[in-house]
Amino acid sequence: MVSGANVLGFAGGVVCSVCTFPQLILMFRTRSAKEISILIAILSFVGLVMQASYCTLIAAWAGAIPIWIESLLAFILLAGKVYLDGIKAENDEILPK
Repeated sequence: MVSGANVLGFAGGVVCSVCTFPQLILMFRTRSAKEISILIAILSFVGLVMQASYCTLIAAWAGAIPIWIESLLAFILLAGKVYLDGIKAENDEILPK
């Protein structure tokens, strides 16, 4: 059964997930992740996975599904940060400023 609380939880999760897209788009367009803090990216990913796991364990699907999606987006952001910082480090070694 769909309740108002479930709709509210799912809608809130979707809004939070959508908030990650502008950062991902900017990172891939500019091929730069220098403005992203690695510590915040790690903590965000870990926190989201913990929240999603909790929601899954208590069968709060209106929260779990969007948080798992947001966790995936946070992982992509973290992986992009690590990858792009690694590329930059390699290029700096080859072509020092």
